[in-house]
Amino acid sequence: MYPTGSSKKWLMTCSLTTDKLIPPSFIKKLNDTHFVVGRPEPPSFLETPEPKEILPGKNVTFLAKVKGSAPLQVKWFRGAKEMQHGRGCEISFKADVATLVLHRVDRSHAGEYTCQVINNAGKESCPLHLFPVEVTMGNAVTLKCRIAGSPDISVAWFKAGGKLRKSPICSMDFSNGIASLNLVKTAKSDDGEYTCKAENRVGSASATCRVTVKGDARILCSIFQIIIVLH
Repeated sequence: MYPTGSSKKWLMTCSLTTDKLIPPSFIKKLNDTHFVVGRPEPPSFLETPEPKEILPGKNVTFLAKVKGSAPLQVKWFRGAKEMQHGRGCEISFKADVATLVLHRVDRSHAGEYTCQVINNAGKESCPLHLFPVEVTMGNAVTLKCRIAGSPDISVAWFKAGGKLRKSPICSMDFSNGIASLNLVKTAKSDDGEYTCKAENRVGSASATCRVTVKGDARILCSIFQIIIVLH
């Protein structure tokens, strides 16, 4: 008890000390709130679209598996124009798998395609250049792959698991970020899958193209120019 001023009014304080433990409790309950712990994960590709054999009049399906913090949005582009689900193509995104189906493909489908995944943390794109080409047997055909990454990058080409070597009928080049394989004189034996593999000190990446021999008169093949990124 102590005086509060000249009026001689007295103020008494009282405190209570106890050895009994008091459990914690909320004086005021906050509204239910959802929190995201840590930074959101930016989008990325777990699996990029794989090249498919193109036959005139048939459907072609491209699949891309993505990851990142929800919500994720996927868009497909041809050139700079966003593609829409409807006549001529089907677009879907389920269970982290983005799908693009092109119906009844022909030469008019040649061009640049891009799969783009977006969330609140950013966006990531995977470009794909599709070149359906008919080559008369005995003529040359070239497969190309655009590669980006830290130097030094080494490039190798494979067919049916076997590494290809330079020869009078098979030439390879890697310059200005473009790896190319040129088959000087095509034959039925050139039928199969071709893989371009790029490596640096960070890791490796690869892209595969299918070359199909049709009949005795010509080779129908799909040339894909794919960007491989080595960070």
